[in-house]
Amino acid sequence: MLEHGPHNPRSSSLIKQVTNINFNFHEILIHIRHSEKVLNMRIFLSLIVLIIGLQSWTKADDISDFEIEGMSLGDSALNFFTKSDIDKSVEEMPQYPNDEYKIAYIQKSKKYNFKNYQGITFYFKKNDKSYTIAGIVASNYYPNNFQNCLNDLKKMRKDIENSFNVLPTFEGEDILEFDTFGETTMHGVVYDLAKNGFSQVVCYDWSKEISKIQGRIDELTIGISNKEYGEWLNQNSN
Repeated sequence: MLEHGPHNPRSSSLIKQVTNINFNFHEILIHIRHSEKVLNMRIFLSLIVLIIGLQSWTKADDISDFEIEGMSLGDSALNFFTKSDIDKSVEEMPQYPNDEYKIAYIQKSKKYNFKNYQGITFYFKKNDKSYTIAGIVASNYYPNNFQNCLNDLKKMRKDIENSFNVLPTFEGEDILEFDTFGETTMHGVVYDLAKNGFSQVVCYDWSKEISKIQGRIDELTIGISNKEYGEWLNQNSN
């Protein structure tokens, strides 16, 4: 992926709403952005047909039932990726200053042929030899078709609300502050899943200037986190 400037956690009212549930989930999404230098092949990804496989979701009674590409919170990442690939990603990606948790990103490839998404970011505790997943964020890209991103956000929103029988803690749109042109917007919904977790779905409509300078492509991210990681992230996001 490509890099951008430092993130201000107070950059939008959407983020402020997230912190009202003691969880700045947008910080996870921003760390995807910080890691973007690993993905200079993003333009290539625009050629991949986008598939949103909502049919694979089932009724969920607990956050651990929520799956993204077959992965759930509490699973070992070693069940899905090789240790060497995870360690390499951790070495290449910027990490939290307080490195209690590690960040790894796996891009869709022949080796990891994700069904529904083009990239997976996940989070696990430092020194956890099992690489137990505490948070997952999946990404898809929408070159020159932001409306499709919004359409898929609506589908995901409906599925989350039906699966967990919840309504959003917050929904809305705002300007992403790090874009100094002031034209990049994010549209999202945030959920507090009472049984030990959180979820958020966000579409990013990158400005023409940022897209030209940094190679950004409009994107959708969907993420889940357990409460322990979410609360740690909120405490360490400033």
